[in-house]
Amino acid sequence: GFTDWKIYNSVEWEKFVHTYHLFLAGQIPAVDADTSSYIAGIDQFKKDAQTGNLPAFSMLEPVWIAKVGTTSYHPGGDLAWGERGLNEIYEALKTGPAWNETLFIISFDEHGGIFDHVPPPYAENPWPNDVNDGFRYDMMGVRVPTILISPWIKEKTVFRSPTAVAYDSTSILATLLHWHGIPKARWGLGDRTHNAPTFEGVFQCSSPRSSAPSFTPPYDK
Repeated sequence: GFTDWKIYNSVEWEKFVHTYHLFLAGQIPAVDADTSSYIAGIDQFKKDAQTGNLPAFSMLEPVWIAKVGTTSYHPGGDLAWGERGLNEIYEALKTGPAWNETLFIISFDEHGGIFDHVPPPYAENPWPNDVNDGFRYDMMGVRVPTILISPWIKEKTVFRSPTAVAYDSTSILATLLHWHGIPKARWGLGDRTHNAPTFEGVFQCSSPRSSAPSFTPPYDK
């Protein structure tokens, strides 16, 4: 029943918008019938941020693949493009009228082959019957960075889960569902999401900070 959201994509893959065609196409008839209301380009996101016209939730896709200029930070590519693209998004949000009501989450879907010295911990099985060759998907993978940006977060904050359950990617899902007031009985996204800690504890400021950092993005790799 929630319609106040949009996917902003940076590149099409085989003439498809990646996230929509992988996960949404055929799922919600109202969206399939009116994709223009739910899908736009990353330049439109910057305009919407500047004019205060962002939806309640925005999903941003980087440039996944290109001969040059990928912004997904994939190892082996020139990371400067990602730094510049990310800074443009941040500046559009920071200088827009809704900055004090915005949480900007930056995360990654995989580690890209980079070594991690911390052994992956065990975790809640995502679905009760998930098993392949004896593996129940009850272990985390290697760690990926996740950054939360908001004027309600204190400077230099490093935060961890306040419970015995560690933060993972499903914490983003759980936080969204919780903030939209959807009862857990209706989440339907598996046991791991059901038990994931949410992000409320990171907001420790009593009022939004009046200053925000500015960055000089790299000009070459």
